[in-house]
This record gives sequence, C-alpha cells and structure tokens, in this order.
Amino acid sequence: MAEFLKKNPIALRHCVLYEFLQGKPIEEAFFDFCETVGKYVIKKESFEFWFDKFFWGIFDDAIERFADMRDILRNDKQALRTCIIYESLVYKRLEKNINKRFLKSYQKLVYRFSAHRNFRKAIGDDVMDYREFDFLFHRFLNEEFDLNYERDEDKKFSELMEMPLDVMRNIVEYLDIFDRISLARTSRPLKTFVEDQKVFHPKMILQVDDSAVYISYGIHNRAKLYQHWTSVWKEAVQDFKAVLNYPKLHLENLTIALYTDSSTLIAKITDELLSNYQLHVKNLSFEAYSMDPLLKILPLLTPRYLTTINVLVQKMDDTVMDKVIELEQWKQAATRVSVIPDVDLEMTEILKNNPIALRHCLLYEFLQGKSIEEAFSDFCKAVRNDVIKKKSFEFWFEKFFWGIFDDANEPIADIRDILRNDKYALRACILYESLVYKRLEKNISKSYRFWKNELVYNRSYSVYKDFCKAIGDDVMEFRKFDFWFYRFLNGEIDLNFEMDKDKKIYELMEIPLDVMRNIVEYLDIFDR
Repeated sequence: MAEFLKKNPIALRHCVLYEFLQGKPIEEAFFDFCETVGKYVIKKESFEFWFDKFFWGIFDDAIERFADMRDILRNDKQALRTCIIYESLVYKRLEKNINKRFLKSYQKLVYRFSAHRNFRKAIGDDVMDYREFDFLFHRFLNEEFDLNYERDEDKKFSELMEMPLDVMRNIVEYLDIFDRISLARTSRPLKTFVEDQKVFHPKMILQVDDSAVYISYGIHNRAKLYQHWTSVWKEAVQDFKAVLNYPKLHLENLTIALYTDSSTLIAKITDELLSNYQLHVKNLSFEAYSMDPLLKILPLLTPRYLTTINVLVQKMDDTVMDKVIELEQWKQAATRVSVIPDVDLEMTEILKNNPIALRHCLLYEFLQGKSIEEAFSDFCKAVRNDVIKKKSFEFWFEKFFWGIFDDANEPIADIRDILRNDKYALRACILYESLVYKRLEKNISKSYRFWKNELVYNRSYSVYKDFCKAIGDDVMEFRKFDFWFYRFLNGEIDLNFEMDKDKKIYELMEIPLDVMRNIVEYLDIFDR
C-alpha cells in the first residue's frame, strides 16, 4: 500500500487531507500517518507544507481557495475510497498492536462502526451509508485496492433472516450467550428467533463481600469486579440478572456467595434477583453466614431440573431450615449442608471473657502510635463493636499514656514491659493481629482466594515487623511468632498451649534430597 501511495501523489494528498480533517495537532497527525502508511512515504517538511496549504483552503496549485476543504473528498468517489483505504490501514496497525487472541469478533465489529463514525465526522454524515462503507472497508482489508471497482447493482444481497431456518439454528448453536445477546439486539425478528433457541451455559458466579461484588460468567475474559459495593451492588446484580434471566438458558452450575452479615443488603440483593419465571439450573452452590437468603433463592429455580444443592453456612437456624426442607426444590435435589463455625466470633468471645487479655490488646493498639479515633475504629473493626465502649477505650488510653496498666498508683517507666515480660500478653497481641488479618482478608474480594497463601506469608512477616516495632526487636523470634500467628488463623486459640521443647523442628534443607526433588518438580518456574 505504501508503494501505491508513493506512485499516486493525488491519493497520498487525499490521505493527508483526511488526517488534517481529524483535527489533530500536526505532530500527532504526522506520527499517526507514518505509523499507518510507513515512515518513508512522505517527509515531515512536505507533510507540514500540505497541512499549511489545507489550513488556507488550498489543495493544489489552483489560486482559488475552497470554502470547505471537505468538498475535495465529498465530490470525488475515488478520494472517498482512498480515505477508507487509509482507515483500513489504521485498523491493520491496531490489529498488530493487540494480541490477536483478545481481538474478538465483536471488538472488530465495534472498530468498524468506530471507523465509519470517524469517517462521517471528518467528511460529513451524508457522504456514505454504513453498508457501502463496510463493503469497501472489507475489500481493502483483503488488499483488493482497485479504486475503480463497481458492484453489480442488479445483484441481490440476501438478508441474514432470509437464510433457511435450519442453517440459522446451526449458526446460533455455536454462539455463546453474550454473542446471542448481541445478535438479538440487532433486530426484532432476530431477537424473537435467537431467544427461542436453547442455550447451555457452563457456570455463573455471584460473590458479595464487604468491599466488592464479583461476577464471573464462566467464559474467558467474562468477569467483573464492582468495588465499593454498597453503592454499585444494584448495577452488579442487574448485570448478573440480565444474563441469568436470558430466555431458555440452561445453566450447569450457579454459585451464589454472600460474604456479608448485613441482613438488609442481603435482602435487597435477593429481592433484586427475583424473576417472573423459574430458572433452569442443574447445580446450585450457596455460601453465606446463614440459611435465610436460601428461602428466596431456591424458589427461583425449576424443581426436578435442579439435581444438587451444596450449602455452606456459619450458623444454622432450625426454624429457617424447617421452611427450606419444605420447598419442592429441596425435596427433589440431592443436598449437602456444611456448617463451619465463626472462628472470629470465638476469638472475640475469648477477649470479652478475659479482661486482662483484652487490656493487653488495648495496650498493643496504644503502642502503634495512632490517634485515639483511628485506634478505636481499627480496634472495633478487628474485634467487633460490642467488645468495649468508647469511653472505656479512652479511659485506658489515658492510663497507658501516664504509664499505668491497672489499679497500681506507681507508673511504669516503659509501658512496653507489661507485654515484654508476660508470654500470655504477647500471645494475646498475636491473637489480636490475627483478627486484624482476618479483617483484611474479608476486605479482599473472595474471588482472589488463589492469592491466599502468598498473602498470609507476606502478612505474617509484615505483622512481625510491626509487632517488633511496637514491643521490641528482641521480644520474640520470627519462627515462634509465625507459629502462633498460624495457630490463631486456623482457629486454635488456646493461649495456654505450650510447644514440646524436646520436639525437633527440621530445616527445609534437612529433608532428604529425593524428597526435595519431588517437591521442586511440582513447582512452576516462579515458585522455584
């Protein structure tokens, strides 16, 4: 194409004029032009020369100026086609710069619409309709550069809906649900036809937690994270519902995970999911703190088509369960219910029932050096709002400031010694840090669970540094700290537990070499 423009100076000038009409700065226009047609097609001086001429309404050596430079292109069929060639070259440049695996057919369609929109914006809305533009655009993409080519006007162009029905069904059968939705939006007859065809979809996931709503549609690159979910949950659920309620959708797996204890918002979300007809879902996975939302979700699903129900909750309410088992969906499906205890609540109860351990945690928060407002907010987030009142919190912060930990009148020179000299106090501080970590974990979307192991390790070492900074570098070695941190994270919260001192702790490199080789064999290159 570069050679064609070099040998055809008028066509080249038409392309330069088309670039001029885009309204870009000359530096940007020259850069884009060279990236599109080649660096050696025109020199910068010549490019600037013609830009200057176009600015004054001059296209060639004629003295008479044009009132509207667009008329140069609008009144010349070959000039218009040259501009479409230029747009096809812009598209090819885009295609080279994007990984072809991610340049989907719908993205190509969007770009063609965008190219036609740019074309009309530069030259005029009435200069060429989309169908003719698209025809020429495809010809030039296929390197058919004959500017004099004329279509046979008597030749009949068949519409998509004129295809035989069995051919149409075969086409639609190979489209995923999103392509079908896009196709249905093109015309009413297609909408009626497409929505009348069954679609079998692998899985859909709706996950709600305290910071975000995560939606996955079970197709590569079809997932979305809606952050700050208290303000966007409705948009997220409506997007999810738009696909879930697609006519004649048959869904293999549906996962609904509600990781928030806000009953009001859970009620709003489940109400938003309500539908006028039952959904064809084969396998349901439901995760939440309680069974209550399941009373609204199960009636949305078609009995008998639903074959398995897996439920994972933190607490079981017999009254709610009695209502659930009476639902037809529950009776017809194979069910499995797992109840996992709320370890965070158990940890909090230990602090509520142990005022000295609670005060150790308060002192540890005091030693972080935060303002009292920030410290109280963080403390409540970690151990729940009902553990200590703000007045009591402020009372003890003031005591600690004067070096007093209990009712003794004599101040302590270094208040850190209260913790440093008491192994149970140190363990209470690590328990508190494990609660802070669990709060952090909740605030990270559950969709990122595959980061969990790395996150725990990094958090463990980071917390250890904060721990040493607050209490002292020599108070506990990392190995011992890490041991207690992991125990508390795993729900083992016995502060009186003592490690077997005679038990040998092996270093990694003390493992036999053949075992080490087997371990390394299963690591990818980054883990190695």
